[in-house]
Amino acid sequence: MSAIVDFFHAKGTDGAGRLVGEVWELSLDEKESVHDYIQWLFPLQEASQFNPDAPLLTADDVALIPGSYVLYGYRKMLAFYGLQEVYYPGGTFVIKLEIDELGEEGVELVERMAGTAMVNAMLGREIETLFERRKQVWLTPGNHNFLRITRILKCLNLFGLHEQADAFLDTLEEIHQEHADIIGQKTYDFWVSASTKIPFGGLVR
Repeated sequence: MSAIVDFFHAKGTDGAGRLVGEVWELSLDEKESVHDYIQWLFPLQEASQFNPDAPLLTADDVALIPGSYVLYGYRKMLAFYGLQEVYYPGGTFVIKLEIDELGEEGVELVERMAGTAMVNAMLGREIETLFERRKQVWLTPGNHNFLRITRILKCLNLFGLHEQADAFLDTLEEIHQEHADIIGQKTYDFWVSASTKIPFGGLVR
């Protein structure tokens, strides 16, 4: 098997010698300060200019890596950004973790879907301010996390996880509308382009 397949199946490590479980469990601070893990959690077809030693994704790799493994890393990164994936009967959406965003009815909806105990375990008191606190880390002009988001969107689509990519982009559009002066139109256009559904092996834009 390839290095990236071995990594996701915990039969090999990334370039820094970490198992996939260790990468998933990096702290929020480590996710910000460490720069050589994102290319392993969200592999692409093209080489990274920041981590050229990271493996390139092939069609065989996609067939051997369960999408659920990519989704787990994606959900971990959503938490890093102060976001949360939520399911409802008609599909999937992404919310910002703050009471003002959800409103009372929104909190009740999440509790009905996930159960109050689960919501408390996942969010606790942090739901009131998590997005507001996390955006101080990544929502700044020229932030390197903008490139990470582009990579995540591309990877989700390469693995056929279009619903998740669309839900993520919907929330990014809302965030861009609120912080267009920070994110900029060029970065947002990259996010939209990364969300384009293309066959594997096609040009990744």
